[in-house]
Amino acid sequence: MSGVVRSEVHVVDLAQHRRLFLRNRRVSLTDPDRDDREAAFFISVDLYVPYRACTPASDSLDEVVDYEVMWHAIEDCRRAHIRGIADFCGAVAQRLISNAAIRAVRVRACKRGEDAAGTQSSYETVYATRH
Repeated sequence: MSGVVRSEVHVVDLAQHRRLFLRNRRVSLTDPDRDDREAAFFISVDLYVPYRACTPASDSLDEVVDYEVMWHAIEDCRRAHIRGIADFCGAVAQRLISNAAIRAVRVRACKRGEDAAGTQSSYETVYATRH
């Protein structure tokens, strides 16, 4: 996991945060080093936004963090041709935590999607937090 950029981990009181999550988004990456073979996996994202940052003042959609932020981060990283699942998770986490409204992020990748009990075949988990 040498290519993964990790932020310094800080203790964050998540009780004062709204949690948005995306589960089992299927992602395919191609590996040019392996004859452009596709590696498919599932990615799950949890992000935490302080309540004060997700309550709009003028009832405008551009004032809040919504699920599109996660979708765009995943798609942008996929189009960037990042090789390796660990590097991909790290890139998604860094992209999300760079949003000033987001306080903490967890990105997980696994071969199979999570079942109803939350069990999975996990590859990688990346955490990123901000003061």
